[in-house]
Amino acid sequence: MYESLAEHKPEPGVLPRVDVAKHRTLYFVPEHILSPDSATALTEPEQAEHREKVETLEEATLVGSLANMNFGRQMHYPAIDIDHPAMVVESSPGKSHLYIEKAMTWEQYTVLLQAMVYAGIVERGYLDASINRGQTFLRKPGLGKERKS
Repeated sequence: MYESLAEHKPEPGVLPRVDVAKHRTLYFVPEHILSPDSATALTEPEQAEHREKVETLEEATLVGSLANMNFGRQMHYPAIDIDHPAMVVESSPGKSHLYIEKAMTWEQYTVLLQAMVYAGIVERGYLDASINRGQTFLRKPGLGKERKS
């Protein structure tokens, strides 16, 4: 297969098109404040003072997870900083497969899967089948559900 996910170059259109700004709250914070330099790093309350809501992605320097619409309670659309290489491949219309280049124990992995089930990201049946098999399985990138005979 692939030595690493970085070697897999999906065909155009394989990755789902996600409008990161469609449902999330956008903010502008001056780039010098976003600097990871620990000498100039601000605390979260200090940074929040400089955070200004904006309407377009072009104006924004931050994309927040907070939903920009009223659900009657505060809701979030995940926007997560993953500290490992990751790849999302559309598996069928509106559904995706996620690959993360991070080795973990089966216990750690099942906790991750359980959290994703709890959050409604992964179906319970997929978790149960994976536990029964002792691992997860995905069709290889580019192989659809319907195979031609």
